Amino acid sequence: MRSSIFLSALAALAPLVTRAAPVAVDELDVVTALETSQAEDVAGALERRAVSCSKTSQCKQTIPANAQRVCLSSKKCSWTCKSGYTKSGTKCVKKAVASAANYQLSTKSDVVSSSGVKSFTGTNTGAIVSWYHTNSATDSTNGHSWCLYPYDDNVPGFAVSLNTMLADFNGDENAARAAYCGLGATFTTSNGVSQTLYIADAFDDQYVRTSTSADVIYNAFTKLNGGQQTNDKNVVLSNVSWRFTGSRNSRYAVNGAGSG
Repeated sequence: MRSSIFLSALAALAPLVTRAAPVAVDELDVVTALETSQAEDVAGALERRAVSCSKTSQCKQTIPANAQRVCLSSKKCSWTCKSGYTKSGTKCVKKAVASAANYQLSTKSDVVSSSGVKSFTGTNTGAIVSWYHTNSATDSTNGHSWCLYPYDDNVPGFAVSLNTMLADFNGDENAARAAYCGLGATFTTSNGVSQTLYIADAFDDQYVRTSTSADVIYNAFTKLNGGQQTNDKNVVLSNVSWRFTGSRNSRYAVNGAGSG
């Protein structure tokens, strides 16, 4: 009788034992998932933490592979891609060597190469061009450009990746300003509209979608857009090409007159 009761009890416990069995987990899948998640979070880490600094050695934040930490003049930690790499999403990827058909080196006599600029040389293709107002809380602007002068929506200006400009000068923001501000570039849209613009600002890298992308001041963007005005931030120009002219407009150089 006791044997029957014992066997009956074991039979009743069997489903519980089965349900309590551990689930098999592939450890490699877990590690891979974590690494992917961490990589996607890297680019936003600085904005969330807002780490203050007075020198680069104080910056300890997580950065992508092939990147380097920098302490900006705003006393905040950031990162730039190392020489030979360019920002792509949340990563630093090796710069591709363009074919001779669409890539021509600037001549040594022009102001671009003589200023130490290494990025954006030749014809930049596949650019996404967005727009912004120069004095707008929505666009994080206050009427004073990164190039250290007043500007308004009539300035024929544009901005390119801040991190890319800094990378050319080992994170030295003042050197990057001196080299890039005021450089002229001819933009051509996929519809054949062309316009000469000048670097007047820096593009926040959290909004940079392709390495050649540019943010263009509102009225200049309207001209590139065939004269059509918009208040929709989803309206951008795709497959735009642009190329430095090799000259600099002193009005939009660092500490220039700007719109003043």
